[in-house]
Amino acid sequence: MATRSKRGPAKKKWSAVVTRFQSAMSMLNFEINRAGKGLSADRRRVLNQAKSELRRVFARPAKPAARRKKKNAAGLPRRSSQTKTA
Repeated sequence: MATRSKRGPAKKKWSAVVTRFQSAMSMLNFEINRAGKGLSADRRRVLNQAKSELRRVFARPAKPAARRKKKNAAGLPRRSSQTKTA
């Protein structure tokens, strides 16, 4: 009795959802994130240039970088300078 693989339909569905642009951008981001702080400045520059070129080829605008709130030593968001009391 032959059994059908469950990977076939799942793989087909997944590949229909993810575009070539998303796949390529994901690979570049994975490489950058995997290396972390150990990534040399030259290599980081090359990978970021590849991301820019990818956006240009696929006519996708660059997304603005997410702004993160700075946290204090306790891990809580810092108070703004206007709310400090003397």
